[in-house]
Amino acid sequence: MLVVTPQDVAAVREVAAAHGVEVRAVPGRGFEPVGTVCLAILGTAAAVGLVRRVLDERKGGQVIDLRPGARKPIYRDPDLMYGTVVVCTADGGVRIGALKPAGLFDRVLGVLPEILSVGDTAATVTQAVVEEFGTNVTIEPAEPPPGQESQ
Repeated sequence: MLVVTPQDVAAVREVAAAHGVEVRAVPGRGFEPVGTVCLAILGTAAAVGLVRRVLDERKGGQVIDLRPGARKPIYRDPDLMYGTVVVCTADGGVRIGALKPAGLFDRVLGVLPEILSVGDTAATVTQAVVEEFGTNVTIEPAEPPPGQESQ
């Protein structure tokens, strides 16, 4: 099951068709957020998994904006390569790149709340990421993605 925006339905159907997976709309059952569509994707486990991964990769990287007044504190940005996490702090930013994004990207996202609890400066985020992932990630200074400046 996928819950997507109406604008994403065509992309889901396109990716699914390219991998031999069937897509069926599921009537609303009251649990989906307003403005979304629930789709069932049917096929072999491998094909469905591949479609889900391709769709996730199309969303791009993750942005976490800790700056005061940020319009969107947490969002995915298709202009960032999948496997990249940009943390925008008041004193600068940190770009974290998973060297093997297929498995590590989800792990990085999973521990970010804990990592961010150590502080909200670029230095503390960098130190926490290095302690958690060592050489499995790249870390470099980063600017916020264009159009996402604080208000």
